[in-house]
Amino acid sequence: MTTENNNNTTNQETKPKADTKKREFFLRGKVEDGTVKAIYEGILEINKYDAEQEEQDENYVRKPITLSIETYGGNVYEGMGLVGVIDSSETPVHTYCYGRTMSMGFLLFAMGHKRFASRTATFMYHDGATALGGKIKDVEENLKQHKNLIKQYDEYIVEITNLTKRQLDNAKRRKQDWYLTAKQALEFGVTDEILASKRNK
Repeated sequence: MTTENNNNTTNQETKPKADTKKREFFLRGKVEDGTVKAIYEGILEINKYDAEQEEQDENYVRKPITLSIETYGGNVYEGMGLVGVIDSSETPVHTYCYGRTMSMGFLLFAMGHKRFASRTATFMYHDGATALGGKIKDVEENLKQHKNLIKQYDEYIVEITNLTKRQLDNAKRRKQDWYLTAKQALEFGVTDEILASKRNK
C-alpha cells in the first residue's frame, strides 16, 4: 500500500503539467526551418491547449507567449509562415528585441500582439534580396513571386505600424538598409514599449 502511494506520488511529480507548458521561445540566428520550426509548432500547440481549457473553464485566461528575436534575417518563405502563425494566434504573442531584428526579423518582431524593445535594440528594413538563376522563364516567374512576397511583407508593415507605403518605397528607391533605433521604432509604432533599466532598482 505504501509502495503504491509512493509510486503514484512520484508519477504525479514527474509528469509534466499542461498548465506549465513552455510559453517562452527564442529565435536566434538566421530565419530558416531549423530556427523557426519549434516556434511555429509551439504556438499552434499552445493555442490548441488554450482552446481546450476555455471549453472546460469559462474563466480561463490565456497566458501570453513570449518570443525573443535576435536575427539579421533569412528565408522569406519560412519567415512568412511564422508571420501567419503569429497573426492567427488567439493566444497573445509578445515579442522582445534586445539586440537586433533585421530584414525578415523586422516583420516578425512587429507582428507581436505586444512588442518590447531594450534601449540597445536596432531594427532594420530593406528591400528583399534574391539570387535568381536558371532559364529566363524560371527567372521571370521567380522574380514575380519574389515581388509578391515583398508586397505582402510591406502590406503587413503598413497595417501594424505607423510606417507608410511611401516611406517603405523611398527606402527601396535609395537601395539602402534603413536602420531604426529603439526610440525611432517607438515613434514609428514598430515597438509598443522600451524596456526600462532595472540597474537602480
